[in-house]
Amino acid sequence: MFATLKLVFVYLALGPITGIIGIPYTLLVGDVSRLYRVAMWITNAGVRAAGIKIDISGVENIPAGRSCIFMSNHVSNLDPPVTIPLLPGRSSVLLKQELMNIPILGKAMRLAKFVPVERGAAAMLLRPV
Repeated sequence: MFATLKLVFVYLALGPITGIIGIPYTLLVGDVSRLYRVAMWITNAGVRAAGIKIDISGVENIPAGRSCIFMSNHVSNLDPPVTIPLLPGRSSVLLKQELMNIPILGKAMRLAKFVPVERGAAAMLLRPV
């Protein structure tokens, strides 16, 4: 429980400050790469503060300069903050469509080229039988 509190503390201490400064900056310059790097640093700092040990192997098998798809089974809420900062380069993320409607944040997620996914009853109607 204490590890979770440390992780949450790092995110609550650094996240809002980064958002208040980084999102308007990103919107002004139209480039999300600096905000992405800071967000990945904060994400990794929270994981480290929680004392989570990560053993990564096979990075040498990731082709340089090519797009790749990385999938996680999302067993816990820690999958994204543990996995995404370890991926080489900049990653895009699938997220629920509703998050794109949040003012300012939605615009930043579009700049980051995040991919919205329709969920719920409307998405079920489009599913092939």
